[in-house]
Amino acid sequence: MKNRLVMVIGMAAVVASIAAVGQAPPASPIPQQPSESPLPGIPASQAPAGMVWGPGREVQAGLMLLSRYGGPDQHTGRYVFAVYVRNRTNRTLTVSCPGFGGLSVPSDGLKYTTLFQSPMIFCTPHLADSNGKPVEMKYKESADMRQFTLAPGELAYLSHWMLRAKDVKSKASSLSSDHQVAFVKPGTYHLRCDVKSMWKGKPDRLGVLLTGVLSFDVTAADLAQ
Repeated sequence: MKNRLVMVIGMAAVVASIAAVGQAPPASPIPQQPSESPLPGIPASQAPAGMVWGPGREVQAGLMLLSRYGGPDQHTGRYVFAVYVRNRTNRTLTVSCPGFGGLSVPSDGLKYTTLFQSPMIFCTPHLADSNGKPVEMKYKESADMRQFTLAPGELAYLSHWMLRAKDVKSKASSLSSDHQVAFVKPGTYHLRCDVKSMWKGKPDRLGVLLTGVLSFDVTAADLAQ
């Protein structure tokens, strides 16, 4: 089955369910802006296809299914998502958000060989099934910040992280240390991420950006891994 990446439209129940889920302890306050020089943005012409953008008049957060871990046609039960922000204004902004240049890997008993990796996640994920029922997923969230200078229309890559899907029947034998692992049945699932952010303006802004809601399929083959 080909990966399906579509904007979810008319899904008020799903969005409301996802928004209401508390899947992690309250996030710690956003730290002061990082001291290193801001990173440059990516021109709008180089924006990756398949991004699902959330609301926002000045700055928006976006989410995409980057790949399946192992290969686009391999059903490994592992999905890699990427998180971005973009400047929607007509002026240059300095934007700070949690970010990481490597891959956030799950704690699922497998040793990943990615050279630059972290057991922390740099956004707040919310997962729901096709009926809008929240799916529990543990994770360890980091507030380490990266800073970007974004010209009008430019975007910035924040982080990418892996979700491991396991058969719900194996949940009883799962470990308390399992993170970024969702115990599910075959079907369509909906994901949204929250991104803490701040950017300079008049006045300066501080808050949480919401990505759009992204849909993807989990097959029986994925759960057989």
